[in-house]
Amino acid sequence: MDDLENLVEAVKLGDPERVRSILDLNGQLVHRKDSTGATALHYAALYGHRQVAELLIQRGADINSMDDQFGATPAGWAVEGAKGEQRSAAAAETAKAPGRSAKITTRRC
Repeated sequence: MDDLENLVEAVKLGDPERVRSILDLNGQLVHRKDSTGATALHYAALYGHRQVAELLIQRGADINSMDDQFGATPAGWAVEGAKGEQRSAAAAETAKAPGRSAKITTRRC
């Protein structure tokens, strides 16, 4: 696993201490993009990890950086992440209802 993959994994897990440690070793990672053009901040926004997102911004992450796949900023990814959480919550409630089954459909960014 390379340094960027390690950072993105820590971000997805919402582990601010690990993110901080990785950036202490290589602060330029905050600007690097993965194969889809997404930065670590995109993933922090998508997964709703506010503390990690704030840390990345403090370390210089560009809040206006656009990914290559959708042309979306981290804020756009945050909206998609929130929509996914709402769909999951609604599906879980539907599944609890007597005599109902839920079909869960997810989209990936």
